[in-house]
Amino acid sequence: MIKIANQQENSDSTNKLFVKKIVIAVVAIGIFIIAIQSKHWLSEVDWFTSLLKALPTWARLAEQPMRWLLFCTCGLLIVHRMKLWRVFAELGMTKPIHKGIGFGFVATLPMFIVALVFCHVRKDLNVVDLIGHAATYVFAEELLFRGYLFGQLHRKAGWNLWLAAISVGVLFGALHLVNTVVQKMHIGDQIGTVAIISTGGVLFAWVYAKWDCNLWAAVSLHGFMNLWFAIFEMGDNPLGGWILNGSRVLSGVLAVLITLYFLRKRRANQSAPQDKLQPG
Repeated sequence: MIKIANQQENSDSTNKLFVKKIVIAVVAIGIFIIAIQSKHWLSEVDWFTSLLKALPTWARLAEQPMRWLLFCTCGLLIVHRMKLWRVFAELGMTKPIHKGIGFGFVATLPMFIVALVFCHVRKDLNVVDLIGHAATYVFAEELLFRGYLFGQLHRKAGWNLWLAAISVGVLFGALHLVNTVVQKMHIGDQIGTVAIISTGGVLFAWVYAKWDCNLWAAVSLHGFMNLWFAIFEMGDNPLGGWILNGSRVLSGVLAVLITLYFLRKRRANQSAPQDKLQPG
């Protein structure tokens, strides 16, 4: 009887856990859709558009990441009922920022060097555009796509890392089709652009997961890639040519190698105390 009762309890616990994972996934996807659509909805609200126009430039740049952070926070509070300050840890924002920035800078050095050798600095450089493309917009995208959606699907809903990374990555690439620059391309170039951006999205998710869910690693890798593209004349659109894509590949490979080294070093540090306890 005791054995049967224990089996029933285990079965109930398994069912509850399964249902909870489904709820987490559904809420995460729902919040994600709302966050993506919120710009369209708010653009039809007169008082909001008027307020946005009246704000200084830095405030307008901060509006999207702050809006998406608000939605992510609501999603996490609804499902996990955590304390507000825990939200930042759940998204990976409390991880060491210096490690993330250092990783992103070093990993994208091939892209920077290739641009330095083969490309000219853009004549129409604009500080506001640089901040937007390399910082605020990148932070917003990594926060929503990797920190929230990928993180919840993989870490909380139990999705396989590659299933979650590829799903979110393809979604990330496909949503760039609403970009006016991409819409002006031929269909073949649009497909190529989506494929390249989707691949980047998968890489950013993998980096986020392997760097112990450090959001700054993904933000930095994505941000520095955008920064070099914004500073140098590497192409007129995200599809680019052999210079842009070749340098992207080199930086992506270096990012993977650095991450694998980081993982190997971490495993070595974790096993070191155990080795010392073993008899010689």
